[in-house]
Amino acid sequence: MSKENLLNDNELVQRFIAGDQNSLEILIHRHKGRVFSYILLIVKKQELAEDIFQETFIKVIRSLKKENILKMASLFRGFCAYRIIL
Repeated sequence: MSKENLLNDNELVQRFIAGDQNSLEILIHRHKGRVFSYILLIVKKQELAEDIFQETFIKVIRSLKKENILKMASLFRGFCAYRIIL
């Protein structure tokens, strides 16, 4: 296990904002199952859920880069759910 995998979500978000792309990959990998399952539960269609999942993470990435929202981003999965509804 790499040392990045031992970091909490807030530390990974801070690293991503500082330019570490690998941190974002770890975050997505860490939360993709639950976030995707949540989306699929709502929309009930695999293909639509995949599209929404991709759009959600694009929104999350843009938001993390634009806004200073580390308090919210420390709960990354919740932040993803928040971005789904916006």
